[in-house]
Amino acid sequence: MESLVDVQARDSCLMYLVHLTLAPPGVSPLPAETGRVLAARAPDVLEHVSVHPRARPHPVVGLFLRVASLEEAETTAERIWERAAAACPQLAGWHLRRAEVPLIAAAVEWFGPRSDFGPD
Repeated sequence: MESLVDVQARDSCLMYLVHLTLAPPGVSPLPAETGRVLAARAPDVLEHVSVHPRARPHPVVGLFLRVASLEEAETTAERIWERAAAACPQLAGWHLRRAEVPLIAAAVEWFGPRSDFGPD
């Protein structure tokens, strides 16, 4: 059973989607077990993994992380990748080009160029 401290810590975190953009060694396809390997090497903050092996120009893996900040999300995603690549020979040749929270253009469409959710 979760303690009150655990519940408060979890509830103070936000959910971030971090995209890992990967460069293959040569023309190799992204290994089928990529999502499973990432999930196995991740801390409790990982909620979901979404693998997009045919994304262009490079394959992308989405990690949904529950952490306190954007910086922590991107840093955590990088560490998860490093652990997975070190543990899985099929991923060892792949290069992490970037780990970043993508900007969502739809938010501008939904809320307009200025948000009405706070004081001016």
